[in-house]
Amino acid sequence: MPPKVVHRACAGSASVSIMKSFACGDVVPGCEARWVCSTDDEILFEVMAHAASVHGVTEVPPSMADAVRGAIVPVS
Repeated sequence: MPPKVVHRACAGSASVSIMKSFACGDVVPGCEARWVCSTDDEILFEVMAHAASVHGVTEVPPSMADAVRGAIVPVS
């Protein structure tokens, strides 16, 4: 079971008014990692590092990147 991570903020995100959020569990059931960043690209960078270190994903197929992008939501 992956380690429990409730929330991770991306570097430099505090000054941006419209933020984006992603929950890994929306793509990998059971994972509780979450991120809040200012851009989709920041989230993708963080999520890909997480996928490698926690889930053992060494190569991200386009379908997985699309699933992550599709699960990113705006937060206020």
